[in-house]
Amino acid sequence: MAWTFWEYPTSYNSTNVSSASDFFLDYPAFISSGVSAITMMIFVFLTLFAMGLPFGVGAALTAASFISFILSTYLWWNGVLGIIYPLTFFSLTIASAIIVGNSKN
Repeated sequence: MAWTFWEYPTSYNSTNVSSASDFFLDYPAFISSGVSAITMMIFVFLTLFAMGLPFGVGAALTAASFISFILSTYLWWNGVLGIIYPLTFFSLTIASAIIVGNSKN
């Protein structure tokens, strides 16, 4: 029985899990109604922000929001997050870059 793992059901919501992206992104989002992806985005943003604080608040905010924008775009492209998350992080990146650029002058 243990040697026939490939015969186990690999579907959820009547769709097949056919790739690693489906298994690690879509399946947890389906189980938790998207809360896992939102929690991951908040955790990544706060972690990157905390790691960047020695370089200044503005630089930390710009870097954390830019990297979070890239990750949220990937998750949006795979259908895990809504479009509002990449747009929010993109606007935060632009706003913080403008504020940091103006404060240096």
